[in-house]
Amino acid sequence: MCRADRAGGCGSSQIVFNDQAETGPGEGGCTLKLSEDRISHLSHLILDQILEQGLIFMKEDDEPAARAEIRKVFVTELQKEEALDQKIRNKIVSYKRTIPEGSNEWHILYQRFQREEKTRKGSA
Repeated sequence: MCRADRAGGCGSSQIVFNDQAETGPGEGGCTLKLSEDRISHLSHLILDQILEQGLIFMKEDDEPAARAEIRKVFVTELQKEEALDQKIRNKIVSYKRTIPEGSNEWHILYQRFQREEKTRKGSA
C-alpha cells in the first residue's frame, strides 16, 4: 500500500521491467513498480517462508518451477490491477465535466469505482 492509498487511495500498480521506461499514472496517482529482479526476489522470499513453515514439502529440483509459478502469479495479478486502474480512470474521464486527477473528488470516485468493480468480480 502506498502513501496515497493510506491517505485516501490512488489504486495504481504497474509492472516496470528493467528495460522499460517508467510510465506512472500521472498527477495524483501512485504506482507500484516491480522490476523483474524484485518479483524474483519476492518469489524466493515467499517460497522460502512456505518451506520454512512446513506448509509444503518439495524436492529441491522442484523449487525453480515453484518460484516461476509464484512470479507468474505476481505478474498476472499486477496486470489485472493495471487493467482495472485503466478502466476506472476511463470512467472518471468520461464524466461531462472535468474532474482534476488528484483532487478529493477524483480520489473518492476512484475508490468508489474500485470497490464496485472488485465487488462485481467477487474480490472485495
